[in-house]
Amino acid sequence: MTLKSLKYFSKIAELQHFTKAANDLYISQPSLSYAISELEKELGVILFDRDDKKVKLTHYGEIFLPYVNKALAILSEGEKILKEEASVKHSETISIGHIQSLSSTLIPSLIENFYQDPLNQNILFSFSQKDNDNLVKAFLNKKFDIIFTVEEVKNAITYPVARQDLSLVVASNHPFTSKKKVSLKELENENFILINPETNLRKIIDKEFKNLNFKPKIYLEMSSCINILTYVEKNFGISIIPKVDILDSKKSVVPIEIENLVLNRIIYANWFPPQKENISLKKVKNFINTFFYIEN
Repeated sequence: MTLKSLKYFSKIAELQHFTKAANDLYISQPSLSYAISELEKELGVILFDRDDKKVKLTHYGEIFLPYVNKALAILSEGEKILKEEASVKHSETISIGHIQSLSSTLIPSLIENFYQDPLNQNILFSFSQKDNDNLVKAFLNKKFDIIFTVEEVKNAITYPVARQDLSLVVASNHPFTSKKKVSLKELENENFILINPETNLRKIIDKEFKNLNFKPKIYLEMSSCINILTYVEKNFGISIIPKVDILDSKKSVVPIEIENLVLNRIIYANWFPPQKENISLKKVKNFINTFFYIEN
């Protein structure tokens, strides 16, 4: 039994005519008849009732046809996938933009796991780190294929990929370090060094404080969590920033929990709906959709 003989069988079943099938298959009718005869011998059953005008499937032919069509469809899909994989060798570099706090966690984990599939190793990436607002602006100007941000970009396809915990942070010699948790009451007289008001992070902090009727005593506002940590380390004040930034920092600072307050934010992958999408980009998007999972 050959692939060719199965294709012949399927075509005859479709057209119910040997001559028409032979024309569609670009072979002679005697060759087609011989191939089907050999297939019937191999199977030990008659597949077609033949007459001069029309060909009909026998009972055995009707049983066999759906399996043949299914097998041909699977082989066709396999051929398509192989061609797509082969084209990846000539694919463009995938440009990814992300916020700073993902540099040591989400992005390395994504790429490491993506490259575990040998078929993905020909796909190349370029990475760029920006603050959230500038990242979105660059994305809207088509500077990136995919961005990881703390907001869902309008008119883009967005997918939640992670929940990022935020934490109070103090200097290592601050009195709070002797405690596992502190209350909001204890924070009333503390100087806060916070990220700038227009940022997504600040909006989350302000919203939670407002819900709890707490007004922080703001001493400084800065544009970078890294800079904030420098001032916190020198005991100019305390702050709330992504916990991963604290853990990654080599500075003498300590994360502290706040009683009855859970702070976090959602990280989103954003990309535009495909137009003429290359295979590499499609593979990366599909991987993101399957790799990340956020519990409710």
